[in-house]
Amino acid sequence: MTGADRQTGTDLDWIKQDALVLDTATHQVGEVQQIGSAYPTGASPEEFAWLRPPGGGVEWSAPLAALEPVDDTP
Repeated sequence: MTGADRQTGTDLDWIKQDALVLDTATHQVGEVQQIGSAYPTGASPEEFAWLRPPGGGVEWSAPLAALEPVDDTP
């Protein structure tokens, strides 16, 4: 199932602050910092999340449809 497939109803509940996600558009793993603010021009705020590399680094925005959960258990 892709991020886009999970975007119906409350299926976005797994996208929360501090969750590890894969940005499939950039193939980068990021930690969710914020959802729905400081969004790219012309986009609805609830359509984007701000991500940061685990451990710190430069944040980037990603559309929710491009996000997939990362299983960080060994």
